[in-house]
Amino acid sequence: MNLAKKTFHIPLIVALAFASSGCGSGDGLPRRAVSGTVTLDGQPLEKGLITFMPAGQGGDSTSAAAEVSAGSFSVARDVGLVPGKYRVAVSVMKEVRAKGARKKQVDNATGEIVDDFDTTATKESLPARYNAQSELTADVTDGGPNEFSFPLTSK
Repeated sequence: MNLAKKTFHIPLIVALAFASSGCGSGDGLPRRAVSGTVTLDGQPLEKGLITFMPAGQGGDSTSAAAEVSAGSFSVARDVGLVPGKYRVAVSVMKEVRAKGARKKQVDNATGEIVDDFDTTATKESLPARYNAQSELTADVTDGGPNEFSFPLTSK
């Protein structure tokens, strides 16, 4: 597994663990399933992470995260959100070359010297207004349907 895949999955695992820790169908909260779509420049977002965090304080606050795949996401009711207002963040991590990672290497087949970038890092590829400084919101209601559409643009 390459570093980019490992790095992408770590935040996903942490977010999903956080969202479901101590929670579930046995907690007595009036949880609701949440689902929807995420597009980028009019096309379904191929892969990403969507996170719902309480917009206010107090009460029975819950949070949830889900993987976005082929433009769709869903959070099951047993780990879902209680009715209320949520700040929504969408993140897409991309592999980039780490600064200072260049080293010279000889291609054994041709004897040519080639640049080899053996160290990679990940970088957020969406504008901050969709994640770190998210402007996205969702209002989860008791009566539903709690289906949300998030049309994002790369500019």
